[in-house]
Amino acid sequence: MRLLYLEGLPDSLEEHMVPVNQDGTFQNTPAHLRRFFWPKRRRFYRRIRSANEAAHVISRRGPEALTKVCLPLFSSWVKPLDGFISMPAPGEVAAPETHAVHLKMPFRSGGTVVEGVQDALHFLFANSWGEGWGRLGFGMLPFAYYDRYIIEHWTTYFLEEFTNIQVRKPSPGWVAWQGRDEFDRRVYAFEAGNPDKERLGWAFALDTGKSIELEELFVAHEARGRGIGGKLATQVAQLAHAKGLPLIAWVPFADTARESPATATALPSIAKRLGVQFHRSPVTWAGYVASSHQPGSLTPVEPEHFPGRPKSTRDALLAFFAGMGVTAGTGVSPLSSAAADQQSLVMSQPIGSLDSPEWKAKNARRVALSRKKNREGLDEVERAEFDFLQATARALVERASKPPHYFAPEIEAILAAKGAL
Repeated sequence: MRLLYLEGLPDSLEEHMVPVNQDGTFQNTPAHLRRFFWPKRRRFYRRIRSANEAAHVISRRGPEALTKVCLPLFSSWVKPLDGFISMPAPGEVAAPETHAVHLKMPFRSGGTVVEGVQDALHFLFANSWGEGWGRLGFGMLPFAYYDRYIIEHWTTYFLEEFTNIQVRKPSPGWVAWQGRDEFDRRVYAFEAGNPDKERLGWAFALDTGKSIELEELFVAHEARGRGIGGKLATQVAQLAHAKGLPLIAWVPFADTARESPATATALPSIAKRLGVQFHRSPVTWAGYVASSHQPGSLTPVEPEHFPGRPKSTRDALLAFFAGMGVTAGTGVSPLSSAAADQQSLVMSQPIGSLDSPEWKAKNARRVALSRKKNREGLDEVERAEFDFLQATARALVERASKPPHYFAPEIEAILAAKGAL
């Protein structure tokens, strides 16, 4: 989001491409190329914090208004029946790397597409693991999973999408503007620039009616040390004071000490300008939080859990859970390498439906293992296979109990036309 707001979108010409460093970080775009990228229109971006909020944005502005949502992965992601992701079992361990998927639309458990958010229970989402995963490459994410585990999710606006827009230029190179979003909330933006109209820094704040929430404060690397961050912080603090509301500052994971030590070192001085003190973040979607309405620490409080970057692949996920001895949806049970290999083999094979030849063969094996279990017991390799087949049988019976037309025509049409999404 920062790159987009600072430099815009590059075109497809090879000479305009920006190289990526060997460690995966991005280089700053050379100044002579920025004229090709620099966005002429003003934007605003903010976090999405709940499933209902995401569904509301989709219903009002379409799924393209949202970035991909970043989430941790549990064993149900390995081979979800019909693409339905289940909530993890108590004590279940998440994979070390997270994943990002693009939400398409909310729908009810019976498959009906929902225009708003009332009674919506799942999101249809597009995955990147091929047509063999889920339902033709698509999955179904419960609202409860989103609300419990969301790490990152953002939406962006052009200024023209707001209502009651006001723009002022308090000094050369500085612009302040405000408007109302689709929730009828007042949003505020403060921008710092130079005579060439290049953006050097900005801050975005949201008036919730109960507080002013600072969503973002960023200064371009080459412009740091000039007092821009302090001036932006002062403007946000003055806004909260004028409104007579407490100020809450949400700090993204990208600005934590683990991700950006230099930025984290500067945070105490920015917090002092804002008039806020730090507390442990109570949410999964922000690394730090600081507020003005209760005393806390003068320095950032590190999160108890730090999420990995969203780069998980299906093969890596399968290997991790097989190595951990995790049976899909049943939690963790330590396994030997032989048992893990057997479980990985079983989990990677087609499942089918209750009346499919694939499942009939697997069910015969499940019955045979069940009988052996009752007669003489199972060794570790057999137990790993039996646990997975038992979990699969329960899931298949649950799916079969749904109405025959489980997916509404609207969803079937999206799945059929997936190439156009």
